[in-house]
Amino acid sequence: MEIAQGTHFLLPLSDLSREAGNLALLWIPPGTFLMGREDAVTPVDPFDADEHQFELTITKGYWLGQYLVTQAQWQSIMAHNPSKFSELSPDCPVENINWYQAKSFCEALNRRFVGDLPPEYKFNLPTEAQWEYACRAGTQSKYYSGSTVEDLSRAAWHKGNSSGHTHPVGQKDPNRWNLYDMLGNVFEWCYDSPLDYPTSPAIDWAGNNDDHLRNFRGGSWSTNPTDPSICCFARGYGDPNAERPWFGLRLALTIELINAS
Repeated sequence: MEIAQGTHFLLPLSDLSREAGNLALLWIPPGTFLMGREDAVTPVDPFDADEHQFELTITKGYWLGQYLVTQAQWQSIMAHNPSKFSELSPDCPVENINWYQAKSFCEALNRRFVGDLPPEYKFNLPTEAQWEYACRAGTQSKYYSGSTVEDLSRAAWHKGNSSGHTHPVGQKDPNRWNLYDMLGNVFEWCYDSPLDYPTSPAIDWAGNNDDHLRNFRGGSWSTNPTDPSICCFARGYGDPNAERPWFGLRLALTIELINAS
C-alpha cells in the first residue's frame, strides 16, 4: 500500500472483517485559519468553551478519517465491541470508549501497517487544533453547515433528531472537505489536553500532554442542539478514563505535535 502526501487513501480492513470494509482517510492540507469563537469574552476559566479567537497556521498536512470509526471497524481490530448501542447497525460509530482505548486502537493500526506509513507519520487521535481546522473546512460559521439549528440538523445527529441513540455514519451532510459527522453522533476524543489559547498568531499550536484530562470535540446524539458544545469552536475536556455512550473517535495520521505536561 502506497500512502502519498496530498492524496486520499483507503486503509484496507476488509481482510480482517467482511463488515469493516476500508477505512477512508482524507488528506487535510496545511493552511491558516481563525480558531476559537469570534464573539468570545474573556473567560473566568482559562479552558472555557468560549475562548478568544486567534490565527493559527498549520504547516504540516495530515490525514483524517472521512467517517467516525465504526463498530465493525473497531471489532475487526480490537476483537470486541464495547458500544452501548451494539444492537444497532455495525456502521454506527463505536462508542462507550475512553481515551486510552481510543489510543490503543491507533497503536494497533501502527503495528499492523508499520511498513506502509510515510516517514514521521503515525496513526493517532487529532489534536483539538487539527480537529477544528478540519471541522471548519474553510468556514467561519457556528456550524460548518451554517448558523441556525436547521443548518445543524442537516449535518448532525443531536438530541432533537437522534431518537436517543447513535446512527450509521455518513447519513448527514458532509462539510466542504467531505468529512461526515464532525458534529453530533458521538464526541470525538482528541490527542492533547487543555491549554490556554495563544494571544497572538501561532504556528502548529497544540495542547498539553496531561494524563488527568484530555480534550474531546463535536457534540453527540445526546447533546441539545442549542448547547454550545456542538459548535465548531466549542472545547470540551474530561477524565481520559471516562467511558460513555457518547464518546467515540476519528482516526488521524499525523506527525506528532504536543507540549510536555
